[in-house]
Amino acid sequence: MKHKNTKQMKTMKRAVLLALFVAFSAHIGKAQTTITVDTGMNWVAYMNVFDSVGVNYMFGSAWALPDVKTIVDPGNGSMNLHPNFSTWNTNDPYWYNSVTGKGNKTMEANTFVEDTTLMGQNLTFQGFVDTFTLDTAYVSYAFIKVLDKNNNYATVLFKQDTITATGAFSVADSIPNLPGMLTQYGFAVYGINADPALESTLGKVVIRGNNAPPMPMINVTFRVQAADSMPVYVFGSWTNFGNWPGDTMASIGNDTYERTLSIPGNQPIEFLYVHGVGPTKEAMDSTAACTNMNSQYTNRLATLGTADTTICFRWETCASCVPVGIKERTKLDMDVLVSTNYINVLSGSLVSVDGLEIMDLTGRTVFSAIGPVPTNERINLNLKKNTFYIIRVTKEGVQHTVKSLIVD
Repeated sequence: MKHKNTKQMKTMKRAVLLALFVAFSAHIGKAQTTITVDTGMNWVAYMNVFDSVGVNYMFGSAWALPDVKTIVDPGNGSMNLHPNFSTWNTNDPYWYNSVTGKGNKTMEANTFVEDTTLMGQNLTFQGFVDTFTLDTAYVSYAFIKVLDKNNNYATVLFKQDTITATGAFSVADSIPNLPGMLTQYGFAVYGINADPALESTLGKVVIRGNNAPPMPMINVTFRVQAADSMPVYVFGSWTNFGNWPGDTMASIGNDTYERTLSIPGNQPIEFLYVHGVGPTKEAMDSTAACTNMNSQYTNRLATLGTADTTICFRWETCASCVPVGIKERTKLDMDVLVSTNYINVLSGSLVSVDGLEIMDLTGRTVFSAIGPVPTNERINLNLKKNTFYIIRVTKEGVQHTVKSLIVD
């Protein structure tokens, strides 16, 4: 069974196709059918292999999903698409170019569902791209194909929607009601075979269907301390690094700048802080643990959960922001009593505060409440013993911060 690549497909014999459509058009009662990404379907894979420049077709064969590096995740209702790593072999010149130190074959990894019941229907294939971090050396797209089983699986119809960013995708085409036709719909990732060590660097595409649980939108507060000059920005993968120099951050005092953004959670993100009129990006050490460790494009790396969170670093380091002194009283008439199982904002004059947030020293929010939050009342918590926490109390738009060591 051979699947044609778009780069290899020849111009169709339009006269023949037109005759086929005319002959059957009187008998076609087309119905509109919309399908989406359903992780419960029987997803299969097929690999087309070309030479290193993607011109000459070498061979094609059915592969297992893990070998094309497609991960079907029924729990999240999503699919992860990656470049191909399974053919990497530095001892085999067929797959490895010792001169360039890169792969030696261009791979088109197809992941799709085959369906013979879709004849005679106007088909729309759609879904959502939750994450797009794929390296620009690779192309990904959603497609609909119709193959003629009686003619060596020749491609009769082909429609695609190239995926370049997060958001909705949709592919639509008319499916001919002809005997022996096979419909495929799915995805492809096209590019050179690669070193598995570069998996995090080369990125991926995460796709879900209409009925799958969406990636939750969460509020991520980015903070950076001791940037050298203003203005200060945060620049990241949630826009596919497309809004240089990024989103403007505001000063909150203590040489710290802040910006809160709404971003799909439950995914890894990459970002950098940017400053100055130039402007200039941070120059991060690619060996640092908080980065993607890509020596060419060194970005900070963080993994978001499903709850609002705060990320705070010092400029050009993996060090967390430096909070104020231990047990420092806030500027208002209040003090903070914190234990492993509760927190109590003490005040002789305030009935409530407008917000309360607790973070660990990595900048991760472990507790958050939006007011009015009553004072002089215990709020149940579950904190770790012998651990430093940063506590931020908000009143009338002003944030008051203390740092506390939980010892009991």
